[in-house]
Formats: sequence, structure tokens, C-alpha cells
Amino acid sequence: MPALLESWFAPEHRPFVAALGPILLLGSYFFVGLLLYLLRRVRRGRFEDSEITARGSTALIGMAPRHYFAWVMSPLWKGLAKLAVPPNAITTLSVLIAMAAGVALAAGHFALGGWLYLFAGACDFIDGRLARASGAASPAGAAFDSVLDRYAESAVFIGLAWYFRDSWVLLAVLVALCGSHLVPYVRARGEGLGVEVKVGTMQRPERLVIIGLTAAFSPLVEALIDPGALAPVHRLAILGVLLLAVTTPLTALFRLFHVMSALNPAQPQLLHRPAGVGGIGRNLVSAVIATASDFALVYVLIEQMAFSAWLSTLLGCVLGGIVNFLINRIWAFESRAPALGQAARYTFVSASNALLNAGGVGALMLLPGFHPLVAWWIVRGLTFLTWNYPLHRDYVYVQANASPPHTSSLPVASMLLLVFLSTPSEAEASPVFRPNVLESETFAETFSFFVDASDGTYVHAQLGVSNIGPGDGKGGCRVLVVRPGREAESRSSVVDSEAWRHESKGDRLVMGACHASLGPPLEVELRHGDEVVRFELDANAELMRRPAMSTRLEKGFFESEILIPAAAAKLELISAGKSTKLTGHGYADHSRSQAMPRELAKGWVRFRKVAGEEPLLLLARNPPSGAVQGWLRLNPTGKQRELKIKRMQIREGPSGAPRAFRILLDTDGGQWRITSRTLLRRHAPIEEEGLLGRMVSSVIGNPVTHVYRATLEEKGSSEKHEGILEVSFSDDKRSD
Repeated sequence: MPALLESWFAPEHRPFVAALGPILLLGSYFFVGLLLYLLRRVRRGRFEDSEITARGSTALIGMAPRHYFAWVMSPLWKGLAKLAVPPNAITTLSVLIAMAAGVALAAGHFALGGWLYLFAGACDFIDGRLARASGAASPAGAAFDSVLDRYAESAVFIGLAWYFRDSWVLLAVLVALCGSHLVPYVRARGEGLGVEVKVGTMQRPERLVIIGLTAAFSPLVEALIDPGALAPVHRLAILGVLLLAVTTPLTALFRLFHVMSALNPAQPQLLHRPAGVGGIGRNLVSAVIATASDFALVYVLIEQMAFSAWLSTLLGCVLGGIVNFLINRIWAFESRAPALGQAARYTFVSASNALLNAGGVGALMLLPGFHPLVAWWIVRGLTFLTWNYPLHRDYVYVQANASPPHTSSLPVASMLLLVFLSTPSEAEASPVFRPNVLESETFAETFSFFVDASDGTYVHAQLGVSNIGPGDGKGGCRVLVVRPGREAESRSSVVDSEAWRHESKGDRLVMGACHASLGPPLEVELRHGDEVVRFELDANAELMRRPAMSTRLEKGFFESEILIPAAAAKLELISAGKSTKLTGHGYADHSRSQAMPRELAKGWVRFRKVAGEEPLLLLARNPPSGAVQGWLRLNPTGKQRELKIKRMQIREGPSGAPRAFRILLDTDGGQWRITSRTLLRRHAPIEEEGLLGRMVSSVIGNPVTHVYRATLEEKGSSEKHEGILEVSFSDDKRSD
């Protein structure tokens, strides 16, 4: 046995022991914890930590591992709470361990430094939970924790900078350090101005995990690639640093655009109108063609004629400017304004752009070993995004470009989900389920249905058509199923314009493998692989087609109608060949829109009670400017009474608490209150698109819908109405 232990700690085995040893030591806790967590999930259902749910997730660290980590760490902070350990002591311990990690990294002990930093991150998680559990949470403690987090992160980057001080990696470390400090700074600055900022992918947990893991396992990689090296390269750690060097500044920029958009919604942003006439797409094509001409000339001048880098860049910009102006005027912005005035403005922009490019390339060439063509590409890209395109859009061609803004070119599936959030519609002539597609790139039409089953199962289905994104008239089919005690199940599909149709017989809309028909009864079937959701609304239910809301915007419209406000429903769910049949009550509406959700409202509130003898519906929107618009309709299937909503307040729990809502309504018939009870679903299409969604969230916002079982009460009355509440935000500022 001693011989075996001695062989383990032989010099050639030390990198493996250093990297894998902590896993073996901690593995018993986390592995046993994982087994117990899975057993608990089988016996008691999915565990959900309220704080984790309220904070949301990112593309890098999903919701499932966050909930598991919160669960497995709970015995630690609960034990510390029983011992009455001060939360600030754990915060201090966290920064001390992080400083030790920085020293270890500076000395080249990457495995030790990585694991210490991860342990410091665990302490940072514990101190907040400990403060809230012990009632010691305070603004002073929050400030203390936030500042010490910056010290901890700085210590680790300083250690990396010291180790890589003689390498090009030092520059990447410094950029990552700068970006890591800018991300929380923009959030703090925005919140100081009254804007909550939690958008962006590379937040503190992601940064900590990336640096910690890549540093911890870097010696293992080096031992496999270059065993015995006296000064290991630490390739894996370099990869982590490079990832942060790229993503942290981008996250800070997206947060900055988010703050600017919230403080001044009318101000054009960097990626405003990213598609279509006047958008970044056409401008980019124009720039690519002009750049090709520019680059060809630069290449000839530098490589063939031995011109200096800065002079070649200047001459190339002149040629590229002429090509770019002609293409932009004729095609990208389709301008009809006088050419002379545009040429003068364009000359100013091009001249300043040429100077910026020449100066930028000249500055980079001061660095030893920097290739001029590489410098040219870097500077050219930066000036296009930050100088050329914004000025072309908002200064050179602004008088000529009268076409409405166009939407982002996210994947069509994501954009359909964005449109579904707003539920805008228009009442049109029979047949009901025949879409009437307009040519506008912001047009979308949606048919929405939901069923509230007697066992607590909730189903929300949508079929829609949209021009948003590449290709006109694309169709979408989406269904959400929430069963009691189970995790919400959401499926969606997108079909080309040729793959959906309307059949006059039975007024049937076929959307790929999904369809809806009027009947009677109204029937809907949605197929996604082997999963089938099928339901029908009572044949005796009256098709009302009652107008719900109508708004004309400056460059579009929003109209909606209620098809069936409440009706008995039969529901069948088929999964893995097993069929479950349920009964309940359902609802249907129809929507059409020529505007994006953030143009229609900052927030929506919908409450639907479809069961019982006296159903009711509530719809309210908080527009970007002006008073709230909405109504509360009592017994919409019979003798209807409608109350106009004059004022609406959406109140939510304090930061860090489960995201619950209490909505106060002033109507012309009294005061009402909605209280959320059970969260059924949090739907965030931007977050579901991962990194691509995060990249464009600053342009179209971060639309999020929360679905609850909730209670509606009238002030002065003991009667309570139980129903389904939807609270939607076109830009969810509390979302991570």
C-alpha cells in the first residue's frame, strides 16, 4: 500500500493528482448528493429553488444544474445559519481564498489555483443565502459583497497576468479583466439610473466556472501533450482566458445598449433595423463589396508595390468609399433624396472613417510583429460597427429612408415565439382560420387556444404565420403542457410558406403536422414526433368573434378578437404510445399585428377564468407611453358586464425572492387585485435561442412571459376567482 501511494505521488503523476485529486475528495459529497437529488426528484417531483428560478439561466449554465447546485449546497449554508456564522465572514473568506488562488496561478500551480477559485465561488454563493436565511441581508452587506467580488476576481486575473507576463496571453488576460469589471459596472450604472440590467451571457457565475475549470484541468492537458515541461503553456487555461476576452466586452456592450434603449427608447441603437431596407444586413453587403475593392487595392499596394501600411489603407478607403456610396444610395437605403447633400455628408463620414482606419492601423503597427493585413481587418471591423453604419443610417441617409424599421433576423422559430407573446389580432370575415398575410416584414397572425383541465393540467397551443426573419409567410406551431408535479413541456416547429394551407371544408388550418378546424366542435391537434396533444371545445359553444383590443401605431397596427371565451373541453395527451384523457374548460382567440411586442407594450397582463358558471376575462397592456389600456369582462359568455381599467400597478416580490406578482387594478366599477400563486411556466424565447438570442437581446429586448395559477378579488367582496394569469414583459429587466 505505501508503495502504491508513493507511485501516485511520483513526479510524472503529480499533474494528474493535482487536477483529479479534488474531484476524488469532493466527489463523494457531490456524487452522493446527485444520487439523493435524483431520488428526491423521482419521489417528490422536480426540485425548484425560488431564487434560481427568479434569476433565470443562461446559455452556458442552464436551469437544471443551477437547481441541483442550490439543492446540494443547502445543507452547508443551513448548517452555518444554525451556528450563527456572520455572512460577512464568509464573504471575507471567499476573497481570501480567491487571493490564494491568484498567488497559486502566479506561481504556476494552476490546478490548485483553479480549485481554490471554484471554492471561493461556492463561498460567494453561500454568503448571500446565509444572509437571507439569518435575516442579516442589508444594503450594506450587499455593497460589501459586491466590492469584495471585484477584489476576488481581480486577484485571479492578476495571478494569470503575472504568469503570462512574457507572453501575448497577457493582453488577453488584461482584456478579460477589463471586460469582467465592465459587466457589473454597466449593471450598477444602469440600476443607479433606474434601469434593471441582468441581460448578457457572461455573468459572474459563468466567468468563475470557466476560469476555475480551465485552470484546474490545464495541468492535466499539459501532462498529456507535453509531459515534463518546466514551464507549461497551459493551453486549456489560455482558451478560457480568450473566451472571456471576447465575450465579456460584448456582454458589457449589450448591457450598455439595453440601458440606453430603456432610458431613451426613441434613440437609434447600434443594431437597429438589422434587416431589409436601411438595415445592417444590406449595409453589410454593401460594405463587403466595397471592402473587397478596398482590400484588393491595399493588397496590391502593400504586397506588390511596397507602399506603407497607413498610406495604402488611406487610398483603399477612398476607393471603397466611392463604391459603398453608390451601392448604399441605390440599393441598401433606396434613397431618393438629392444626391449632392448626401454626397457631402457621406464625404465627411468617409473622410473621418479613412482617418480612423489609417490611425488605427498605424497604432497597431507600433506593436512589434503585428502583420499589417491583420491590423487592417481588426480596425476595419471596429470602425464599421461603431462609426460607419450608425452614421450612414442616422445621418447620411436618414432623410431619404422613410421606410419603417424592420425586425431582427433571428431564426424564424424564435421570432414566431416573440410574436406569440404579444397575442395581437384582427377580426376578419369568415372563414375564421384562414390567415390573411400582409406584405409587411413585421406582420404576424396567430390563433391561440388553451385548456385548463380538471386535474390541474394546463395546455396552451398556438398556430401562426409570420413574415419576420428570412422568408415570407412561414408558419409556426407551438404547444406548452404543464402537468401537476411535472416540469413544463414545450415543443415548437416552423414550416415554409408552401408547407401550410387552409382548407375551406371545415374551415381547417393545416400547419405541417398540426391543424385546427372550426367544426363544430372546434378541434386542435398538434404533433411533434411521437408527442400528440389533441383537444376540442364544446360543439354548443358560441363562436363570438368579439373584439378584444385595437390599436393603430405610427407604422403598424395591433388588433385582437376573442373567438370562444369559455367552453367545456376534452383533452387527450399521447406520449410514448400512452394516452391520457382529461376534461376541463378552454378558450380561443385570434390575433394579427404589424408591430413588434416592444412597440405595443412594456408589459401585458391577461387573466382568464374559464371554469364555472361565471367565467371572466381580463386583458390589459401598459404601452411604451401613455395610460394603460384594458378591460375586465364578467360572464363574457352570457349577459356581459365590462369594466374599463383606468390604472394598473404590477408589483413583484423583492429582488432575490421568488418572482411573484400582485397586480392592482383601478376600474370604473371598483378596485380589483390579482395575486399569483403557483408558477406554471416561465417562457423566454430569447434565452432559449442561446448565444444568438443574447446577441440580439439589446435590439428587440428580452421578452418573457410568466404563467401562474392566480386569484382575482374585488375590493370589498369575499368572492375569489381562480384562473390563469399571464404576465408578459417585452423586455424583462430582472431576467439574467
